Formats: sequence, structure tokens, C-alpha cells
Amino acid sequence: MLWIVSAISFVVWLVGTFLLHKGGPIHFALVSAICFFVIQFTQDRRTREYKRSQKR
Repeated sequence: MLWIVSAISFVVWLVGTFLLHKGGPIHFALVSAICFFVIQFTQDRRTREYKRSQKR
């Protein structure tokens, strides 16, 4: 789910920055996209490590 939110936030940032030439608050979309990506990446990695430890 967070992968989708991250992708949408990144696309909103791209459209706002390059097509609409908006500055300032539009960078919040980039920051939120990066945060969502990092959170999802760490949660996914933690889940994989947990599953590996359960197989042993």
C-alpha cells in the first residue's frame, strides 16, 4: 500500500515541479514520497528477515 502512495506522491511532485512550475510546498510531495518509500522498504526487509528466521 505504501508503495502506491509513494509512487503517487512522486508523480504529483514531478507534475507540480516540471509541468506546473510550482515551487515551495510542492516539495512536501517529494519528501513524503521518500519517507513512504523508506518506511515500506524497512518494513518489507524486516518481514523477510523474520520469515527467514522462522524457517530454521
